[in-house]
Amino acid sequence: MLTSEKLKTIINPDKKLIFVGGKGGVGKTTSASAIAIRLSKSYKTLLISTAPAHSLGDCWDQVIGSSVVDIKTAGRELSVVELDAKAAFEDFKSAHEAEILLPILIVMT
Repeated sequence: MLTSEKLKTIINPDKKLIFVGGKGGVGKTTSASAIAIRLSKSYKTLLISTAPAHSLGDCWDQVIGSSVVDIKTAGRELSVVELDAKAAFEDFKSAHEAEILLPILIVMT
């Protein structure tokens, strides 16, 4: 459970990037959304999901895709986007093909 004491350790002005991870079904999207809501009270916040299920749209009850969407909530600066991690990785490999010297093995599920 994300208590206010635990939240204080996460929400720290010195932290510029927060990763939320875990096994399937443990509440990553819900936790990340809750953290983003809290952060957006004080900071311009971008919530990025690379999950293949693309469940941010369900969480926010609106269509969210590969373009940044501003979430309209009172007095908050919050945007969200759902990235296709596999496509982004393929784009990166194509753009940097000449720089990649060794084979890359990545297992994506």
